[in-house]
Amino acid sequence: LVISDKKFAVEKPGYDVNVHNLDNLKKIITKNSLYSLILKEAKVILNKSLLDEIKAIKLTKDFSFILNTTKDVLEINKQFIDLEKDDFDNYAVIYSLVLRLRGLYMINCILKNRLYSNKDFKNFAIKRGVKNFNLLYEIYRHERDNRKIGKIKISKDDVKILYHLVENETKKKSTKINR
Repeated sequence: LVISDKKFAVEKPGYDVNVHNLDNLKKIITKNSLYSLILKEAKVILNKSLLDEIKAIKLTKDFSFILNTTKDVLEINKQFIDLEKDDFDNYAVIYSLVLRLRGLYMINCILKNRLYSNKDFKNFAIKRGVKNFNLLYEIYRHERDNRKIGKIKISKDDVKILYHLVENETKKKSTKINR
């Protein structure tokens, strides 16, 4: 996390660097609950007191936007899944489902006061029955990064399992949070 008056990009393989001005960052963290994970992982290079000040801001734990948009997207994804043949090649649907599952897993991390890690996310998905996780995640990453991907064999059944996991986790989170 970099706080600066000027917007610039930092591209360093293996690092995720976000650049924000201070006022914008304060608005974001009061509205976007997933940003608390970024703040937990933020490392101080300069100005520790500023990071401490930002971490002291009351963060929202309102996940309704994430849950509602996930429900809406699931309806659209279901229609696309139904149209596909057994060899599934609609990578945009896979991207969408993995992205939504990551968001739901991040909610888990926030509620349990844990850091997010890809390794733990993978274990979470596999323990809940996702097959061919590495292939699904590879497709997700290629789509996210706008990189070309060759033909990857993934079955419609594997995508349906992923879909049902996202659907079930969305229902669980909605029930837990709206108590």
